[in-house]
Amino acid sequence: MSILRDIFQDRKNEIDGYIRLLKNIDPREKDLNAIETKRHRELLASLEIDTEKRCILLASLFILMYNMIEAVMSEASSFIVEEICKFSEKVKTNGKKFHEYLNDPIRHQWILSCFDNNITHNSKRRIEEYDKLYQAINAKKFIFTKIKKSRSGNWDDETIEKFAKVIGVKLNISDELKRKVKEVCFGYKQKIGQYKTKQVGNKTKQVGIIGYIRVQRNRLAHGEISFSECGNIPISYMNDIYETLKRYLDEVIGAFENFIEQKDFVVDKNIFEDVS
Repeated sequence: MSILRDIFQDRKNEIDGYIRLLKNIDPREKDLNAIETKRHRELLASLEIDTEKRCILLASLFILMYNMIEAVMSEASSFIVEEICKFSEKVKTNGKKFHEYLNDPIRHQWILSCFDNNITHNSKRRIEEYDKLYQAINAKKFIFTKIKKSRSGNWDDETIEKFAKVIGVKLNISDELKRKVKEVCFGYKQKIGQYKTKQVGNKTKQVGIIGYIRVQRNRLAHGEISFSECGNIPISYMNDIYETLKRYLDEVIGAFENFIEQKDFVVDKNIFEDVS
């Protein structure tokens, strides 16, 4: 099992337990008779759990689900880098440098990793950065430190697909799941001018299930909506969103694992003939 699967499973365990808790405190989710319903309401009252608090607890699911997305995708970047570095130490490159065998997308990311993200137009700084690349090209040991990824708080199905394309990973999400992921949640319209700073105006963009998780998490984090307002939706609906997210991330993780297992990051797989 890859580290991606471990992280995915840890987050699933957290959310599964949390959803069980929510169902236990929501009488609408329990098949109770009149007496049991009364006792259940009395228990909730003793714990001071009213409708508003249930909504607050339910809204926290957006935080947990986005945490799952961010954890998996942040680790996906490190996973690719670490696995490629492991292979680089095992292969025979016949006198060539390992980076010469990398496919275009990964080689481009390797080159970018040699540069400081905050490089300026100052000539001295530029020379220093070019020298880093020169040293990396001529180094005896292949060094790959990072892959540029989406800024924190911006992961959804669109940014995941773009990230995968940039590094050459084929997602191959099933058509049925693609349609499910793109379904519009509550007809929610995302104001482009509000959420994408490079665009302004009154244009709107409908968001699907993964995008809805991102938007609601960001609205909560930035104080644009209260938890009680955000969580004023049926738990069954939230559970459907969660189930779709799990299926989607499972297929995404499978694509990244396959990318490494099939050694799709190189142009000549013959260098791996004797590598297990």
